Amino acid sequence: MSSQHYLLVARDLPARARLAARVKAAGGLVLLVLPKPALVVELSDDAKDEIAAHPDVTHCGGVQITPRPIRRIRVSVDGTQMNA
Repeated sequence: MSSQHYLLVARDLPARARLAARVKAAGGLVLLVLPKPALVVELSDDAKDEIAAHPDVTHCGGVQITPRPIRRIRVSVDGTQMNA
């Protein structure tokens, strides 16, 4: 069973709280709570279908989260940048 990231938009703020509780009960993880009534969650595909069918949800779409690459900078012991 694979899990993916989804953007869930709720009707209002109380509905967002209920959705967060449902996501946790379904074994999902709330990754980001946005100021608008929206959540970014990690859910299994089966749980996504169950959560998206709830009347509190106005939108459910996939989100791809990719980390930024780490940029390595060499510095000397005194803190000056080397090979700049």
